[in-house]
Amino acid sequence: KFNSGAGVEAAMPIFAISNLSTVYVIANVPEANVGKLFVGAIAEITSPSIGTINGRVGYIDPRLDETSRTARVRLEVPNTNGKLRAGMFTEVGF
Repeated sequence: KFNSGAGVEAAMPIFAISNLSTVYVIANVPEANVGKLFVGAIAEITSPSIGTINGRVGYIDPRLDETSRTARVRLEVPNTNGKLRAGMFTEVGF
């Protein structure tokens, strides 16, 4: 956070630009279910603030987390109305 008149160093980021027209939702999918998924599959993303919208599987991590036995699945979700925000929590169904 910067205040008006504060000094900054060269190469010090002072703001970030985000394009949120399409957002990624990361789902941790249990080992027993990840084999049923494929890139392009439809997913339902639900949140109290946005209701339910559809997204598509864009990437399935081939590695499982050793502790949770889940795979990270990246969903690509159109955000045409701008209601999805970075850092939101959602529920995902396939």
